[in-house]
Amino acid sequence: MLLSLSGVLCLYLAELLSLPACIVLVLVHVIIGKWFYTSTVFPKALFPILIVAVSSLEVGRIIFQGREGIVPALRDMIVILALTRLIMPKSGREIAQLVGITFSQCILATIFTTSPLFLIGLLLQAFFIPIVLDQLDERSFMGPGETTRSRPGRWIMVWSSIIVMSCILFYLIPRPSSALMRGALVHRSTIGFSEEMNLARSTQLEEDSRIVMRLVWNSGKIPEVVYLAGARLEELTADGFVKHGETLATESVNVSQDRLSTDHLTIYPTGIETKNVFFPYYLVSVSPGATISQGSNVYWMKDPPPMYDIWVTRNSSDQGTLITSVPDELLEVAGLGATIAGQGTTREKASRIAEYLKKHHEYTLDGLTMPVEVSPISWFVFNGKKGSCEHFASALATMLRGCGIPTRVVTGFLVNEFNPSGNYFIIRARTAHAWVEFWDKKWFLLDATPFALSGAVRRVSLIDSLRFTWIRWVIHYSLEDQITIAGYLARSPWSVRERLELVPSAALAGILLIPVVVFASKMWRRKRLGPYAKVLQALEKKGVRLDISQSHEIHVQELLRRNPSLGSLFRNYLQTYLPWRFGNQDVDIFSITENLIERIRESSDT
Repeated sequence: MLLSLSGVLCLYLAELLSLPACIVLVLVHVIIGKWFYTSTVFPKALFPILIVAVSSLEVGRIIFQGREGIVPALRDMIVILALTRLIMPKSGREIAQLVGITFSQCILATIFTTSPLFLIGLLLQAFFIPIVLDQLDERSFMGPGETTRSRPGRWIMVWSSIIVMSCILFYLIPRPSSALMRGALVHRSTIGFSEEMNLARSTQLEEDSRIVMRLVWNSGKIPEVVYLAGARLEELTADGFVKHGETLATESVNVSQDRLSTDHLTIYPTGIETKNVFFPYYLVSVSPGATISQGSNVYWMKDPPPMYDIWVTRNSSDQGTLITSVPDELLEVAGLGATIAGQGTTREKASRIAEYLKKHHEYTLDGLTMPVEVSPISWFVFNGKKGSCEHFASALATMLRGCGIPTRVVTGFLVNEFNPSGNYFIIRARTAHAWVEFWDKKWFLLDATPFALSGAVRRVSLIDSLRFTWIRWVIHYSLEDQITIAGYLARSPWSVRERLELVPSAALAGILLIPVVVFASKMWRRKRLGPYAKVLQALEKKGVRLDISQSHEIHVQELLRRNPSLGSLFRNYLQTYLPWRFGNQDVDIFSITENLIERIRESSDT
C-alpha cells in the first residue's frame, strides 16, 4: 500500500497530478487498505478485460486530444491498473506486478518532471521496493502464524545499489524531457513576450514575480545591471514605435566568437514563450545557430531551445537603420525635445532630455485614461505626465529625434537581481522593460524611467540555486554535456597534486560501488543455477552436502536425519517444486525458493 502511495506521490511531485487528484487517490488508497485490501473485490479473470477497456478509452482520448493527450493517457492507465491490483487477490505474482506498475509511475514521472521535489518520491520508491520484495519472498513460504526475522542489511544493500546504478545510468542516458516538452507532450504554463507596445492601455499592469529566464555570465566582466534586449523598434508612428516594415529577413551567420566578442553568456529560458533571441549589448554569435535576422532583431527559426549560448561585444559595430523622421502628430513633442536639449554634444543633449522626463513625469503601473484622438506619446508628455517605462522610452526617443539624433526603442528585460549562491542572474516577468538607444558614431543606451528597479539587487537564494542546479544538470542534461565531461577528463593535464586530490573521491566512488559489484556478482551466480541447485548450494554452506546424483527422496531422508526442522521445510518445498518442474504447474517457484534459502541461512549450523 505504501509503495503504491509512493508512486502517486511521484506523479504529484512531477506535476503530472493536480493536488485535488492526488488527495482523491490518497483517500481511495485509505479506503482500500481499510475495507477491501484483503477481500476479493475484483476477480482475476476480469483483469484482461479491464486492460482492453482502459486501453481503448485512452486511445480514444489520444485521437481526440492529439499529442497533448499522450501523457495523461499513460498516467491514467497506470493509476487505474495500480488501483485494480490493490483490490485483486494478492499472490506473490500479483504483488510483484503491483511493484512493476508502481515503478512505471516512477519512470513516467522521471521522464517529465521539472521539479527537484520529485526526488522525494524517487527515494521513497528506491527504499520501499527492496523491502516489499524481501517481505514477499519470506511470506511466500511461511505457514499460518509463522514469523521470520527481517534483514535490513539486505534492504540497505539493494537500496544503495539502486541509487548508485541510477547515477551511472544518469550519465549514460541523458534525460529526454526537454525534447518531449518541446514536442507538446507536456503542457507548461508560460509567459509571453510581446514586441508591441500598448501606450493607450487602460488596465493596470500586474507585478508578476515568476522567473522567466536565468542568465550565467561565463566570461567577461559581470555588470551590476544588464539590459537584455529582445526587440529593437525603429519606426515611429502616432501611436508609438514599431519594427521597421522594410527590413528583410536573412539567415543569421555565426562568425568567430574569439575574435570579436567581449562576453560569453548562457541563457536558460524558464516559462517564457517567444521566438526572440535575447542578448545584451550587441550580438556576435549564438549557439545553436538556427536563427534568422530581421534588421537588428534575431529570432529562432523553430521552437526556442531550452538553453542557448550567446557571444556579444560591448562595442557597437552595426550601424543599423538610422531614422530621425517624426510623424506630424508628434512634431510638438519633437520640438520640445530640441528646446530642452539646447546646445552641446549629442550625449549632453540626450542626458538633458532624460533628466527632464525623470524630473517632470511620474512612473506608474496604473491604468491610464487618455483621449482617442490624441497621440499617447503627446498626451504623456503634455497632459498625463505619468506612465510606464514604454511611455518614458517612446517620449525620450521622439524628443531626441527632434534634435536630429537617430533613435530606436528597445524592449526586453532589465536584469538587476543576482544570486551569489549560484553566480547567476534571475530574470522575472515584472522586470520587462523598455529603453532607448541613440546614435553618436555608435549606439549608446539611455534610460529615462525613474523607478527603483534600476538599482542592483544581490539576493542569496539557496533554494533557487538548488532548483537551477536541478534544471541545468538534470532537466537540460544532454549528450553534449556527456561529451564535454568525457573530453575534459580525457584531455585535462592534471598535475600530481590534482591526481592526489582525486584519490579521496575515487576511494569514495569505489566504496559506493562495492555493494553494486557484490550484489551483481551474487545475482549473476545465482541466476546461472536452477531453483533446486540453489537450495542444495545453500544447504552445503550450512554443512549439509547432498549428492546431486541421488533421488529427491534420499535427500529428504538425509536432511530429516541431520536437521528435522529443515527437513520438514525441504519436504514441503519438494511438494511444490516437483509439480512445477515436471507437471508445468503455474507457481512462483523462484520466490518460494528464495524464501527457503533465507530460512536455511537463518537456521543454526547442522
